[in-house]
Amino acid sequence: MNRLPTVLPRLTMLALLAVLVGCTSERSAPTGLHPVVLKLAADTGLTPQGVPTDGGTSAVTELDITVLDENGEVVRFDVDEAYDPSGAFESLSMSASQASITVLLPAGTYRFLTFGRGSDGEVLAYGETQAEVGYAATSVTLGVHTLIGSVELVEEGLRHYVVAGEVIDLYLRVRTTHGSYDVPLADFTVKYELEPELGDAEGSALGARVWVTPSPQSDVFVLRAFVKGWRLVEGTPTDHGKLVAKYERPFAHAIGISLDVVPPTLGFTPPSPLPLGAPSPVGGTAADEVGLARIQVFEGPLLLASTASEDVASGALPIQLTDLATGAWSFEWTPGSTGVYRLTAVATDTSGNETRVTRDVVVEAGAPPPDSISGLMQLSSSEPFDEEAGNCAANELRLPGQGLQAVGAGLQAVGAV
Repeated sequence: MNRLPTVLPRLTMLALLAVLVGCTSERSAPTGLHPVVLKLAADTGLTPQGVPTDGGTSAVTELDITVLDENGEVVRFDVDEAYDPSGAFESLSMSASQASITVLLPAGTYRFLTFGRGSDGEVLAYGETQAEVGYAATSVTLGVHTLIGSVELVEEGLRHYVVAGEVIDLYLRVRTTHGSYDVPLADFTVKYELEPELGDAEGSALGARVWVTPSPQSDVFVLRAFVKGWRLVEGTPTDHGKLVAKYERPFAHAIGISLDVVPPTLGFTPPSPLPLGAPSPVGGTAADEVGLARIQVFEGPLLLASTASEDVASGALPIQLTDLATGAWSFEWTPGSTGVYRLTAVATDTSGNETRVTRDVVVEAGAPPPDSISGLMQLSSSEPFDEEAGNCAANELRLPGQGLQAVGAGLQAVGAV
């Protein structure tokens, strides 16, 4: 069990989630103690908090549970998770994949403070639950909320200016405390603020659509998003946390741009050849004096990758803008067969001007690993290993998966092929 080493301060109660059900337990309780089943809302464990990992599991991997009595004092437990005033442990621990754990407590009123941690130990989620433990078996459902770490309003392209009368879609990114995962929509609220003279805006937890005024009286366009939810304040979880995201751009008229007929610049030099069946970075640079609306890459006539969310939702690979200053962009591509691919990159600015660059990319199969030690060369000379001559330190060759190992009394190297 992973235990919290210090006593936690009393925290604000979030919800009263007491679920009293009749159940049986094979565990015999010491005199005066009663079995309490601590369970999660989902029967199979904690549902994904924010963006799940590759396996579809929760970003929260472990739950630390601190129990407070009706006086706000931390309840101590022994190694068997039974109440013990002199016990060595100040918290309980359960895996996010567990459906429940059973502990032993005296009858009374308790608060259960649940800290959800990621694989690196960072606190990603928190919840407070109050329950009454009686003489019958008690079941308590633990609730947790993802902690907000940062908020940001972003666009799909790279916009330098706002043009009067246009419609802009901005997306709200609400991230966890260390920025790796999106916060579930149910764990925060958002309110958008736009000055009436700048236009109209409608929004949701995903973002806002703005109808920019056709006759701006200001040189700067500003939209703010006020996000409220659970977050850490000086190391303590609180449900009163508020963060502000601001999207700010100058109006195009402020620099005398009345008509944009200049297409964006586009650099596209994908590497060639690329290996078959392995992810490879493909990208380039793009820029425009007003702003980029989107970047797309086609394989032949078919869309392969895009910065536009609707394209990604339809199956395109996501293009990331990796450097806003230089306009660098890239995506990961895994070719499925060998041959020559014709890739066309298309950059479109916010006025609809377009630039295209086409490149041919060769995809080759990687060289197969040697099938014997005789195919290996010595590092110290150009002579091949010769088992009969005795100059080979390895006496066995293994090919575990895609890796190659030369094994022997004088092991030379272990590497991937």
